[in-house]
Amino acid sequence: MAKNIIIMWLHGRGDSGPNNMPIRRFFSAPDFASAKWLFPSAPSRTSTYDNGARVPAWFDTYEIPVTATPVIWFHGMSDNTVAFSAGEARPPLLEQAGISCQFKAYPGLGHSIIPDELTSLESWIKTRLQSSLD
Repeated sequence: MAKNIIIMWLHGRGDSGPNNMPIRRFFSAPDFASAKWLFPSAPSRTSTYDNGARVPAWFDTYEIPVTATPVIWFHGMSDNTVAFSAGEARPPLLEQAGISCQFKAYPGLGHSIIPDELTSLESWIKTRLQSSLD
């Protein structure tokens, strides 16, 4: 596994980088021992989803950032903050834009993060790191 790993965690709309810093403790595999973690905070911007309110966000809900970076998207089916239907609708748009996006739904999960998501994310990152070395 690569020794120079940088993981940039981009938080969700309305959140901040520092609020997400405890997430790194869930990545306990030896592959992540030397990883450098970055938790930037998004700038405040107008949000279509929030009726024009200014919230911390990397992009507006209805914009698709253009990138070649693969995406994994987790969404709770009981999310009352970001409707599940809205989350479920975005990955196909990313795919249409040429961005690889894996979507995973969690029944009963609201607008939060659970250990199962982080376990899946850890595995997903490790797979991509390994394939980048091949």
